[in-house]
Amino acid sequence: MTRDLHFGARLDPGLGRYAAILEHARLAERQGYDSIWVNDHVALPEVVGTDEWLECFTTLSGLAREVERVRLGTLVVAVPWRNPALVAKMAATLSDMSGGWLVLGLGAGGGEREFRRYGWPVASPADRARMVGEAAQVMRRMWTEHAPSFTGRYFEIDEAICEPRPTSPPLILIGAFGDRVGLPVAAKHADIWSLGAAGGAIEVYREKVERINRLCEANGRDPDSLRRAVNVYAIIDSSHDRAIERLDRMIAARRAQPHLRATTIAGTPEEVAERMSPYLDLGASWFITYFWEPDPAAQAENIERFATEVIPIFR
Repeated sequence: MTRDLHFGARLDPGLGRYAAILEHARLAERQGYDSIWVNDHVALPEVVGTDEWLECFTTLSGLAREVERVRLGTLVVAVPWRNPALVAKMAATLSDMSGGWLVLGLGAGGGEREFRRYGWPVASPADRARMVGEAAQVMRRMWTEHAPSFTGRYFEIDEAICEPRPTSPPLILIGAFGDRVGLPVAAKHADIWSLGAAGGAIEVYREKVERINRLCEANGRDPDSLRRAVNVYAIIDSSHDRAIERLDRMIAARRAQPHLRATTIAGTPEEVAERMSPYLDLGASWFITYFWEPDPAAQAENIERFATEVIPIFR
């Protein structure tokens, strides 16, 4: 392959203790991953089956002082939860702590139950997607101008200072799916666009790629300037049958996530690579791996096997 491929490892805040996440982060760095990612949620017992979940920015701040080479990423920050000017300041600080290696993933936020638990107003999906676009504009201005102002429909700043500004402004990743608002926002404001899982329907991904390419061109943007990220939910085993058995156990443990059966790639390293290849053919160059098995040891095994047995197939 001649394309510059990027492989990241998504860490599991549901492990419940920072020490366990740090162990996996160090493992991912030793195994040569390009980035490590932490999800931005606060309470997802209905989804992952546990009340234990570490906060995204605090976790990444700790990791920034413990790892040396890998990029750090948020996957993805729920824009409606925090003032974007404050997030810009937080990201600038985190970028400085990590040596400038930050990818700030932005999104509209998850299920309404999580909003209501913490008392956040629940806007419509379309409004939340538009908030993402405004937030991206606020952040870029604060990272590149001394005291920018901005007036939008949802957010406003008045000579907001963000000093010291990041020497290398964070890349902005936007997770978007909707044709009416989400994809237009990503096409206009994202450095990286993220959609779905590599085990999902390739036909849907192809349609979205065609749509976002047209949107980029309508904005006068070269579609190739927008990097494409795909999530890879994987269970890797030397035996296909054992991998399927492990998938069955994972689904039983995560009953609130039935979609994982359709989106998780369970199989041998060669089978995992084969399922990923069509996305690469459609322009994906960033692959962010999720290892959902509840057992921390199984997650660590997958982190290592993906690095040593799947990535070399592409490189």
